[in-house]
Amino acid sequence: MMKTITFSSQVLPSVLLVIVFQSAITGRANGEDFRLRRISTKKISDSDLTSLTMKDKSTVLCTTANAILQYDLVKQTTETMLAKEKLYSIVRNPANGVVATGGWDGEIETWDLSKMKSMGAVKAHNGLISALVVSTDGDLIASAGGDDGVRVWSNSKCKVVAALEGQLPIKPGAVDNVSRSILCLAISSDGRRLVSGAMDVLV
Repeated sequence: MMKTITFSSQVLPSVLLVIVFQSAITGRANGEDFRLRRISTKKISDSDLTSLTMKDKSTVLCTTANAILQYDLVKQTTETMLAKEKLYSIVRNPANGVVATGGWDGEIETWDLSKMKSMGAVKAHNGLISALVVSTDGDLIASAGGDDGVRVWSNSKCKVVAALEGQLPIKPGAVDNVSRSILCLAISSDGRRLVSGAMDVLV
């Protein structure tokens, strides 16, 4: 018996790769064996895709430098949801469906895409917001910027509840903050741990 989980991943600029996990259910108590198989590759934009988030089980939201795109994995169709300059990162809140984007200008902006309407913006970092991640309960959103800072925002409290400002360890030989910029974030399912990955290969 095979279990199939479908998800999407950006691997090359301007290309969306849809990958299928096939896991053989072996009956072992401690886990399952996984195999990867690429099932399709499709160019959906003339601009680089900088970030992806799942809208639902068959729809992906993507950011380019000037738009939010919606890609249907089943129909393989692309729709421009919103034209917006200086976008880089995107995440969808699973609790309420609100989408947050991070830009080159250091702003986090929230969107109601059903109405194509901005719900507000806040200056979060000095420079590019390279990553956004949301907790499973939807209350915490973490952001990372090219200023090598990390901030955690509470939706319920409407404010920053934790911040790490420019305190990443300096890798020997680094000459500026560019080599230390945080590129990605992950948050644990219980919301207690936040992990960052940086350009200098530090976690």
